[in-house]
Amino acid sequence: MSELKTGLKKALYVGVGMVATTLEKASNISEDLAKTGEKVVSKGKVYNEELQHNVKSKIASFTETKKANDLTDLAQQINELDENEQKLLQEKLAALKQAATDYSIEVQQNSSEDNG
Repeated sequence: MSELKTGLKKALYVGVGMVATTLEKASNISEDLAKTGEKVVSKGKVYNEELQHNVKSKIASFTETKKANDLTDLAQQINELDENEQKLLQEKLAALKQAATDYSIEVQQNSSEDNG
């Protein structure tokens, strides 16, 4: 009986030891995982910022190239116009300029009326 009692105590102590060791190891693993997670998030933020900067840079570059190409295409189309088409274009541009001037004067008058 004494041997049985000793054996049961030993088994109980082994079980308690296993639980304690498991908890200790789990705590250490948990801390290590948290530290690793923080590092990954930090690196992710840096990569995200770099990616955003690169995308903005590419978009700006593309936009500038597109504008230059559009202006080149427009200049080429204007050069290909015959005299009558060029005259019509000049008349339309003059009308647009006059409309913009008229609008600007109107806005200024309305602004001075509101302030006066």
